[in-house]
Amino acid sequence: MLKFAPSAIYLFIALSLGVSSYTYLGQNIETLRIQSLLSKLELDKTRDLAPVAEQVVEDSQQGYFTTAHDFIVRAKLLQWYDYLNGNNASAQQIDTLLKQSRNLRPSWSPTYLELHRQAVVTGDQSAVEHYLQLAMQFGPQQKRTKLAYIEHIFSRWPQASLDEKVHASQELIRLASKWNYKQQVSDMIHYSKAKVEMCNLLRFNQIVPKSCR
Repeated sequence: MLKFAPSAIYLFIALSLGVSSYTYLGQNIETLRIQSLLSKLELDKTRDLAPVAEQVVEDSQQGYFTTAHDFIVRAKLLQWYDYLNGNNASAQQIDTLLKQSRNLRPSWSPTYLELHRQAVVTGDQSAVEHYLQLAMQFGPQQKRTKLAYIEHIFSRWPQASLDEKVHASQELIRLASKWNYKQQVSDMIHYSKAKVEMCNLLRFNQIVPKSCR
């Protein structure tokens, strides 16, 4: 049986931790870079996202990501990349990344919210309802969850119940009136297929977000 001196064991542990910390730090910096890129919303510059999107796919295949946040940020990057290209070429990769995020943090609402949005893109109606319910269950007070609920009801207005219509309308008016929600409400309306209906309701109540001007 091989025996190692205590100093050798300590050195091995220190080196292992050092490599692990270095890898984690590198991924953390890359995650921040992707977040910065997404926050700028340079949606007219598809070519800027292309090399990053390719690297995301390669890194995910190598198993480089370590946190639920790592997975979800990269999934969102691929979502934007597909949106810019007008296709769903990364749908399978996005689904894999989001489900890996879910497996790491099963009660984290942002993952379910992104799974909900991806289901909208792919047209899986049962998944749309399922993941939105989970996002609302685990993050009922989150801004993005509230806005996703409103957008969901307005987008399926003919199928929504009277109670859902009333609640979504009241919430839209209430949140659009709050200064700390104005930008998020405007962004949500801008990308919604129910933009006209939401803008009409807000104008009637003398509220005019930037995306409705």
